[in-house]
Amino acid sequence: MKIMIAVTDSYCANLIRGQAAFLHDHGLGVLLVSGDGPEIRHLAKTERCRSIAVDFAKDISVIRDLYCLYRIIILISKEKPEIVNAGNPKPGLLFAIALLLFPRTRFVFTLRGLRSDTMPGIKGTIVRFCEYLSCRLADKVIVISPSLREHAIQKGITSLEKSLVIGSGSSNGIDTKRFSKSKELLLKAKRFRSRLKIGEGTFVFLYIGRVAKDKGINEMCKAFTALNDENATLIIAGPPEYTDPLEDDTRQLIARNNNIIQLGKVKTVEILYAAANALILFSHREGFGNVVMEAAAMGTPSIVADIPGLRDTVINYYTGIHVDKKNTVALQHAMRFYIKEKERLLPLHGENAALRARKCFDRSHIWQGQLNLYKMLLKKERPR
Repeated sequence: MKIMIAVTDSYCANLIRGQAAFLHDHGLGVLLVSGDGPEIRHLAKTERCRSIAVDFAKDISVIRDLYCLYRIIILISKEKPEIVNAGNPKPGLLFAIALLLFPRTRFVFTLRGLRSDTMPGIKGTIVRFCEYLSCRLADKVIVISPSLREHAIQKGITSLEKSLVIGSGSSNGIDTKRFSKSKELLLKAKRFRSRLKIGEGTFVFLYIGRVAKDKGINEMCKAFTALNDENATLIIAGPPEYTDPLEDDTRQLIARNNNIIQLGKVKTVEILYAAANALILFSHREGFGNVVMEAAAMGTPSIVADIPGLRDTVINYYTGIHVDKKNTVALQHAMRFYIKEKERLLPLHGENAALRARKCFDRSHIWQGQLNLYKMLLKKERPR
């Protein structure tokens, strides 16, 4: 059996890391389709599968999208996969349309969030229709969190019958071996803090991900600045999102504030989790929030926006804190609460988070659930 797994770009390799090797070990041939880049090439090499580059445009680009559709049709015709699993809006839509020409191939759409939630006007309407169409044409829709599934059903994007959440959620589960504190890792974290001139008593807040407006970076930086605490540091790690840039005021604020450290993209994120006291993910929209569970596995609690998808990553005031979306004052209060409770509730939330991450979100559970779904779809006769 051959399966084709498609994502938008190389940076998304983290969303599927380990899946290809697992499927290969269970007798499946795997072909990755993605925008080119070092991450996806490295993943294909280490997980014994092939990768083919298709340069998907993140935004609407008619000529480029039509060319990608043509390439996908040729690719499916040549490779003849039994299953296609496409995630992200653009690959999902283009593969859904292409597979109309290949009715014997089963199509699984992985819904990792609703981009239309933060898009107003005609563009939002178009993107919402594309999300609906991807789900409508799929044999099954894997939704990566329970609250996102409920939200998507309420929006009419998918249905209860067609959609499912594997296990407790997440698109790929957590590598609990990698994200586990060890003496060696704690030593590296101590050196990392020392290199950045962060004192032992300094409280470190951490953000990891795309540096973009819809990730709540503007609000997070404002809330941190309002703390006005010399013994607190905010580390921002991730690549800039040029299609959704930060406000000019935020960029100037980051440049002026010596307690905000911007690192860019970091490969060994586990060192950052070990060096931090708490993670912040204050997104305007999110499918799940894998970074929250990675931090949790290492005993680092999180402050998250109380929105569909993201709210499933934290049990409020047990493994972290929920904060109302875009409410900078509430975020500031949550940050101050954790600084105050650094010696008491913060480590307790971290312990609770680690136990939950290991019990409910180990990646082997997600991979086995995906494999079971693929086998079920191949056995099930498609309705005419």
